[in-house]
Amino acid sequence: MRFVVLRCAALAVAALTLLPGCSTTATQTHVAELRRATPNPKIVLMPLDVELMEIDMGGVLEPKPEWTAAARRFITEELRAEKSRQGFQLEEFPEELQGPPEEQELVDQLIKLHAAVGRAIRQNRKPMQQLHSLGEKPQWSLGEEVRVLRERSGADYALFVHVRDSYATDGRKLVMIAGAALKAGIMGGVQSGFASLVDLRTGDIVWFNQLGRPTGDLRSREPARETVKLLLTEFPA
Repeated sequence: MRFVVLRCAALAVAALTLLPGCSTTATQTHVAELRRATPNPKIVLMPLDVELMEIDMGGVLEPKPEWTAAARRFITEELRAEKSRQGFQLEEFPEELQGPPEEQELVDQLIKLHAAVGRAIRQNRKPMQQLHSLGEKPQWSLGEEVRVLRERSGADYALFVHVRDSYATDGRKLVMIAGAALKAGIMGGVQSGFASLVDLRTGDIVWFNQLGRPTGDLRSREPARETVKLLLTEFPA
Protein backbone atom coordinates (compact mmCIF):
# COMPACT_ATOMS: atom_id res chain seq x y z
CA MET A 1 0.00 0.00 0.00
CA ARG A 2 2.76 2.46 0.88
CA PHE A 3 4.23 2.14 -2.63
CA VAL A 4 0.86 3.00 -4.19
CA VAL A 5 0.64 6.09 -1.97
CA LEU A 6 4.11 7.21 -3.04
CA ARG A 7 3.28 6.72 -6.71
CA CYS A 8 0.07 8.71 -6.36
CA ALA A 9 1.85 11.48 -4.51
CA ALA A 10 4.53 11.69 -7.17
CA LEU A 11 1.96 11.79 -9.96
CA ALA A 12 -0.07 14.46 -8.16
CA VAL A 13 2.93 16.72 -7.77
CA ALA A 14 4.14 16.06 -11.31
CA ALA A 15 0.75 17.12 -12.64
CA LEU A 16 1.29 20.55 -11.10
CA THR A 17 4.71 21.13 -12.63
CA LEU A 18 5.76 22.77 -15.87
CA LEU A 19 8.93 22.34 -17.88
CA PRO A 20 11.64 24.50 -16.26
CA GLY A 21 13.33 27.25 -18.20
CA CYS A 22 16.91 28.45 -17.89
CA SER A 23 17.62 30.21 -14.63
CA THR A 24 20.47 31.02 -12.35
CA THR A 25 21.33 29.08 -9.24
CA ALA A 26 18.94 29.81 -6.38
CA THR A 27 18.99 28.49 -2.85
CA GLN A 28 16.11 27.94 -0.49
CA THR A 29 17.48 27.19 2.97
CA HIS A 30 15.07 26.30 5.78
CA VAL A 31 17.70 25.65 8.43
CA ALA A 32 21.01 27.34 9.20
CA GLU A 33 22.23 24.51 11.40
CA LEU A 34 21.49 20.82 11.18
CA ARG A 35 19.99 18.91 14.05
CA ARG A 36 22.64 16.48 15.22
CA ALA A 37 23.03 13.70 17.74
CA THR A 38 26.83 13.77 17.25
CA PRO A 39 29.25 16.64 16.47
CA ASN A 40 29.07 15.80 12.77
CA PRO A 41 25.62 14.88 11.45
CA LYS A 42 25.50 11.70 9.39
CA ILE A 43 24.13 12.09 5.90
CA VAL A 44 23.36 9.22 3.55
CA LEU A 45 23.80 9.96 -0.15
CA MET A 46 20.92 8.44 -2.07
CA PRO A 47 21.51 6.82 -5.50
CA LEU A 48 22.07 9.70 -7.90
CA ASP A 49 19.18 10.60 -10.21
CA VAL A 50 21.39 11.80 -13.07
CA GLU A 51 21.04 11.48 -16.84
CA LEU A 52 23.04 12.99 -19.70
CA MET A 53 21.63 13.32 -23.22
CA GLU A 54 22.58 14.55 -26.66
CA ILE A 55 20.37 16.86 -28.78
CA ASP A 56 20.35 15.99 -32.47
CA MET A 57 19.73 18.38 -35.35
CA GLY A 58 15.97 18.09 -35.00
CA GLY A 59 15.97 18.68 -31.25
CA VAL A 60 15.45 15.05 -30.24
CA LEU A 61 17.12 14.04 -26.98
CA GLU A 62 19.09 10.79 -27.03
CA PRO A 63 20.20 9.30 -23.67
CA LYS A 64 23.95 8.64 -23.48
CA PRO A 65 24.60 5.89 -20.91
CA GLU A 66 28.39 6.21 -21.05
CA TRP A 67 28.21 9.95 -20.34
CA THR A 68 25.73 9.33 -17.54
CA ALA A 69 27.99 6.74 -15.90
CA ALA A 70 30.94 9.16 -16.02
CA ALA A 71 28.84 12.00 -14.59
CA ARG A 72 27.64 9.88 -11.69
CA ARG A 73 31.21 8.89 -10.92
CA PHE A 74 32.51 12.47 -11.03
CA ILE A 75 29.62 13.82 -8.92
CA THR A 76 30.10 11.10 -6.30
CA GLU A 77 33.85 11.75 -6.14
CA GLU A 78 33.32 15.46 -5.61
CA LEU A 79 30.67 14.89 -2.94
CA ARG A 80 33.15 12.69 -1.10
CA ALA A 81 35.65 15.56 -1.22
CA GLU A 82 33.03 18.07 -0.09
CA LYS A 83 32.16 16.12 3.04
CA SER A 84 35.56 16.91 4.60
CA ARG A 85 35.35 20.56 3.57
CA GLN A 86 31.77 20.94 4.79
CA GLY A 87 32.32 19.05 8.04
CA PHE A 88 29.68 16.35 7.86
CA GLN A 89 29.69 12.57 7.61
CA LEU A 90 28.58 11.41 4.20
CA GLU A 91 28.00 7.76 3.43
CA GLU A 92 26.73 6.43 0.14
CA PHE A 93 23.64 4.27 0.27
CA PRO A 94 25.26 0.84 -0.23
CA GLU A 95 23.73 -2.15 -1.92
CA GLU A 96 23.81 -4.21 1.25
CA LEU A 97 21.53 -1.72 3.01
CA GLN A 98 18.82 -1.91 0.41
CA GLY A 99 17.16 -4.87 2.12
CA PRO A 100 14.31 -6.93 0.66
CA PRO A 101 12.73 -6.13 -2.73
CA GLU A 102 9.88 -4.10 -1.21
CA GLU A 103 12.37 -1.79 0.48
CA GLN A 104 14.32 -1.40 -2.76
CA GLU A 105 11.04 -0.44 -4.42
CA LEU A 106 10.51 2.14 -1.68
CA VAL A 107 13.97 3.63 -2.36
CA ASP A 108 13.20 3.85 -6.07
CA GLN A 109 9.84 5.50 -5.42
CA LEU A 110 11.36 8.00 -2.99
CA ILE A 111 13.87 9.05 -5.65
CA LYS A 112 11.03 9.53 -8.15
CA LEU A 113 8.97 11.39 -5.57
CA HIS A 114 11.92 13.67 -4.81
CA ALA A 115 12.17 14.52 -8.52
CA ALA A 116 8.48 15.43 -8.65
CA VAL A 117 8.55 17.45 -5.43
CA GLY A 118 11.74 19.21 -6.54
CA ARG A 119 10.09 20.31 -9.79
CA ALA A 120 7.13 21.61 -7.78
CA ILE A 121 9.43 23.61 -5.48
CA ARG A 122 11.20 25.09 -8.49
CA GLN A 123 7.90 26.00 -10.13
CA ASN A 124 6.57 27.56 -6.94
CA ARG A 125 9.47 30.05 -6.93
CA LYS A 126 8.26 31.63 -10.17
CA PRO A 127 5.83 34.48 -9.39
CA MET A 128 3.51 33.65 -12.29
CA GLN A 129 3.44 29.92 -11.49
CA GLN A 130 3.18 29.85 -7.70
CA LEU A 131 0.90 27.26 -6.15
CA HIS A 132 -1.03 29.77 -4.03
CA SER A 133 -3.06 27.06 -2.33
CA LEU A 134 0.14 26.03 -0.52
CA GLY A 135 0.43 29.40 1.26
CA GLU A 136 3.31 31.86 1.41
CA LYS A 137 5.78 29.43 3.00
CA PRO A 138 4.86 25.90 1.93
CA GLN A 139 6.41 23.01 3.81
CA TRP A 140 7.82 20.40 1.49
CA SER A 141 8.20 16.78 2.53
CA LEU A 142 8.79 13.28 1.19
CA GLY A 143 6.69 11.81 3.99
CA GLU A 144 7.41 9.61 6.97
CA GLU A 145 8.30 6.62 4.77
CA VAL A 146 11.87 7.96 4.76
CA ARG A 147 12.26 6.59 8.29
CA VAL A 148 13.13 3.27 6.66
CA LEU A 149 16.29 4.93 5.35
CA ARG A 150 17.18 6.02 8.85
CA GLU A 151 16.63 2.52 10.21
CA ARG A 152 18.79 0.98 7.49
CA SER A 153 21.62 3.54 7.41
CA GLY A 154 21.61 5.11 10.88
CA ALA A 155 21.82 8.53 9.19
CA ASP A 156 20.20 11.75 10.38
CA TYR A 157 19.59 13.12 6.89
CA ALA A 158 19.46 11.97 3.27
CA LEU A 159 20.94 13.93 0.38
CA PHE A 160 19.05 13.58 -2.91
CA VAL A 161 20.57 14.82 -6.17
CA HIS A 162 18.60 15.19 -9.42
CA VAL A 163 20.40 16.43 -12.56
CA ARG A 164 19.60 16.44 -16.27
CA ASP A 165 22.28 17.64 -18.70
CA SER A 166 22.18 17.84 -22.48
CA TYR A 167 24.69 18.63 -25.23
CA ALA A 168 24.12 19.76 -28.80
CA THR A 169 25.54 17.76 -31.71
CA ASP A 170 27.48 19.61 -34.42
CA GLY A 171 24.35 19.48 -36.56
CA ARG A 172 22.30 21.06 -33.79
CA LYS A 173 24.90 23.80 -33.38
CA LEU A 174 24.58 24.64 -37.08
CA VAL A 175 20.81 24.89 -36.68
CA MET A 176 21.33 27.21 -33.70
CA ILE A 177 23.66 29.44 -35.74
CA ALA A 178 21.16 29.57 -38.59
CA GLY A 179 18.39 30.36 -36.15
CA ALA A 180 20.39 33.18 -34.60
CA ALA A 181 20.91 34.70 -38.07
CA LEU A 182 17.14 34.66 -38.50
CA LYS A 183 16.64 36.02 -34.96
CA ALA A 184 14.96 32.78 -33.93
CA GLY A 185 16.01 31.37 -30.58
CA ILE A 186 16.82 27.67 -30.85
CA MET A 187 17.82 25.93 -27.65
CA GLY A 188 21.03 24.00 -27.29
CA GLY A 189 22.24 22.04 -24.31
CA VAL A 190 20.96 22.86 -20.82
CA GLN A 191 22.20 21.78 -17.40
CA SER A 192 19.44 21.72 -14.81
CA GLY A 193 18.79 20.03 -11.51
CA PHE A 194 18.44 20.36 -7.78
CA ALA A 195 19.67 18.89 -4.53
CA SER A 196 17.69 18.36 -1.33
CA LEU A 197 18.53 17.49 2.25
CA VAL A 198 15.78 15.48 3.91
CA ASP A 199 15.34 15.01 7.66
CA LEU A 200 14.98 11.26 8.11
CA ARG A 201 12.99 11.70 11.32
CA THR A 202 10.17 13.63 9.65
CA GLY A 203 10.65 13.46 5.88
CA ASP A 204 10.79 17.26 5.68
CA ILE A 205 13.02 18.90 3.08
CA VAL A 206 15.15 21.17 5.27
CA TRP A 207 17.38 22.52 2.49
CA PHE A 208 16.94 22.79 -1.26
CA ASN A 209 19.08 24.27 -4.01
CA GLN A 210 18.41 24.42 -7.73
CA LEU A 211 20.60 24.83 -10.78
CA GLY A 212 19.70 25.85 -14.31
CA ARG A 213 22.09 27.16 -16.95
CA PRO A 214 23.08 26.74 -20.61
CA THR A 215 26.69 25.98 -19.64
CA GLY A 216 28.55 23.28 -17.71
CA ASP A 217 29.79 19.82 -18.64
CA LEU A 218 29.42 16.73 -16.47
CA ARG A 219 31.37 14.52 -18.86
CA SER A 220 34.74 15.47 -17.34
CA ARG A 221 36.00 15.84 -13.79
CA GLU A 222 36.81 19.55 -13.43
CA PRO A 223 33.54 20.94 -14.85
CA ALA A 224 31.65 18.36 -12.77
CA ARG A 225 33.39 19.71 -9.68
CA GLU A 226 32.04 23.18 -10.46
CA THR A 227 28.51 21.80 -10.84
CA VAL A 228 28.65 20.08 -7.45
CA LYS A 229 29.88 23.26 -5.78
CA LEU A 230 26.95 25.16 -7.27
CA LEU A 231 24.51 22.47 -6.17
CA LEU A 232 25.84 22.72 -2.60
CA THR A 233 25.62 26.52 -2.44
CA GLU A 234 24.70 27.62 1.12
CA PHE A 235 24.61 24.04 2.35
CA PRO A 236 23.63 24.21 6.06
CA ALA A 237 26.40 23.87 8.62
